[in-house]
Amino acid sequence: MKKRWSFLTFVMVFLLMLFAISYVYQLVEGWSYLDSIYFTVVTLTTIGYGDIAPITNMGKIVTIFASFFGIAMVFYMISVIGSYLFERKLKKLGVPMDSKIKPLFRQHKKKRK
Repeated sequence: MKKRWSFLTFVMVFLLMLFAISYVYQLVEGWSYLDSIYFTVVTLTTIGYGDIAPITNMGKIVTIFASFFGIAMVFYMISVIGSYLFERKLKKLGVPMDSKIKPLFRQHKKKRK
């Protein structure tokens, strides 16, 4: 349950960041809000079509910071979703979630001696 709330909080922060960056692009570059969201999503997902790009210095600075923080957040979100799906699959297969690889590895190591 704690994982779910932390993930939902993370998603909310990410969406807030997405819309805030888009709003800044709208103000600084004079783009429509749809173009701003489109550019932000294309930048954060590292697609980078290149069909629109910031022209002003402020827009370029926003893009630099959005790239560093936003791309890290996107990759973190993908890893959390992947981890959640992997754990669900393990539960479905009946693998106990309490078992860890390290204790089994240590037991195997002790047997070798």
